[in-house]
Amino acid sequence: MRPTSPLIAACALMIAAWSLTGCSETPGGSDCDVVGLEHEIDHIVGEAGMDVQGLDEVVCVEDWALVRATVGGPALPTATEPYLFARTEGIWVLKAPETACGSITDGTRPADAEVPEDLWEQVCTSG
Repeated sequence: MRPTSPLIAACALMIAAWSLTGCSETPGGSDCDVVGLEHEIDHIVGEAGMDVQGLDEVVCVEDWALVRATVGGPALPTATEPYLFARTEGIWVLKAPETACGSITDGTRPADAEVPEDLWEQVCTSG
């Protein structure tokens, strides 16, 4: 098996980035800002000595984003983790689903939920 050249690896990364960018527009017209979201996750996990190894899913609704990212580090196993963000004054802010989902009692979206209705089920009922 031949080693992969740096040029081929760079092209593969560019194609992967383009495919994610294609998901950045949602039917509601929100701009996902995939690069900004990845930067925020990289900053968050960087504090623990890890880095983002890939974005597996990016779903945006209004000014909210659910990102599933694969993260890992030199001495740490890789894992796919969900990250919930809300855009506030142009800045992506990490949100805790426990509070953003509202007071869930019967599996339906409560009145105090912050997460938009179109994203609520993905964020708040998956377990």
